Parts: sequence; C-alpha cells; structure tokens
Amino acid sequence: MFQSARVNQTIYILYKETVPRLEVGSITQVTQPMVKFPTVPQYGQPQEQVVDIFANVNGAQRQFQQLPANKESADFGTGNVFVTVNRDAMNAEIGNLKNESVGIINRVDEERQKIVKYDEILMQLNPEFAEKQRQEQEIATLKNQVAQLAQTNSNLESMMARLMDKLDGDSNKSSKNK
Repeated sequence: MFQSARVNQTIYILYKETVPRLEVGSITQVTQPMVKFPTVPQYGQPQEQVVDIFANVNGAQRQFQQLPANKESADFGTGNVFVTVNRDAMNAEIGNLKNESVGIINRVDEERQKIVKYDEILMQLNPEFAEKQRQEQEIATLKNQVAQLAQTNSNLESMMARLMDKLDGDSNKSSKNK
C-alpha cells in the first residue's frame, strides 16, 4: 500500500503513451495519509485517504500527488501514467495492456470485413454512391492500363534503340569489308 511505502523503496512508473516506457525510481518521502475530499462524512461511509509520494526518478525529484493510501498501484494524472510500489502489479498491468493490444490487432480483419459490408449496404441504399464507387474503380483500372502502356512503350523504345545500334554496327562492318 502506498501509505506503507518507505524511503528508498522502489517505485515503478509506466507511461501508457503511443510508445510505452517504464521508469524506476526510489522513494524519498511519503506524506501522512489525508482525506481526499474533506467533507462531513455520511454515516458509515469511510472517507478515501490519499498520500503524496516524492521519488528520485532518473536523477530528478518527482511528486505523485493524491495516490490512494490503501492501494499499492494506481493510475496517476490523466490516467495514462500507472504508478506502483509492487513489481508484480506492474507486470500484471503490462500484461493486461499487451493483451489489449493483441486483441485490437486480432480484430483488424473483422473490422475490414465490416467496412466491405457497410459499402455494400451504402450501395443498396444510395444508387449514386454505387455509381461513384463504380466510376472510381473504372478510373483506377484505366490509370493502371495507362501505366502498363507507358511501360510497354518504354520497353519498345529501348528495344528499338538497341536494334538501331546493332544495325548501325553491322552496316559499319560491311562497309569496311568492301
């Protein structure tokens, strides 16, 4: 638990950004637990307590405010930073994030199939959409054919140039033999 954290204890910080990164630091100070929202408690409901933890991370002093006193890990700030004093909790969090990413990748084909079906439905509902799709496909086909013709033309030009060079070489040889 954060309230039980001690000076020089290891703290793990995971930044859940586009490119995740992990920082490991050493706790330098833990404040006494305090009530998160100082209000009159309702009968029988305990008030949430929090602590602030100060840590040396990569040579810089960092402060993690209002961490839940009775937990050993928590999302910090806007939720894209995970803080814990327990390595196993960090391993579990990283494992969960990895599984989430694998799940997203596995759904890519399913989502592609949905896109195809949505296009089919749009074509059924909107004949003008279907016509536009047909025209775009026809334009793409024509562009491909033009590119192939250009390549063929280029090949023919190079073949003709080689043939002309060869014919020029043969005529020079025959004129020297006379």
